[in-house]
Amino acid sequence: MVSQELKEIFTKTLQYVKENNYEYITVEHIFYILLEDSYIVSILTDLGVDVASLSSELKVYIQNHTPKIEQAEENEPIESVVLSSIIDNMINHVQNSGKTIAFVEDMLIAILSDKNLYSTYLLR
Repeated sequence: MVSQELKEIFTKTLQYVKENNYEYITVEHIFYILLEDSYIVSILTDLGVDVASLSSELKVYIQNHTPKIEQAEENEPIESVVLSSIIDNMINHVQNSGKTIAFVEDMLIAILSDKNLYSTYLLR
C-alpha cells in the first residue's frame, strides 16, 4: 500500500507525462515530481543539494531524452522497465523494514539506491 502523498506524486507524474505527450513514464519523471514535495525538498536541501538547479536540469534532460507520442489522444504512456524495477525495490524496502505503507521518502530512497541515477544527477 502507498501513502496518499505518494499516490499524489504518481498521479501528478502521470498528468505531467500526458500533458507533455511523453511515450514513457520514467524514473526521471517521478524524481522530477518528487522535487516539488516539500518534505523531499527539505531532505535534499539538508544533504546539500541545490534542488532548484537539480529540478531545472532534470526538466531539460527529460525534454531532450524522452520520446514523445505523435498522436497522444490514442496512446497511453508506458511505464519504463527501470521505473518498474525501482518501484519493486521500493516495495521490497518497505516490506523488509516491517512497514505496511510506502511514503514519498521510500520512493526517494529507491531512486537514490540506483547507482546509475544517483551518479547522473547528484554526483557531478
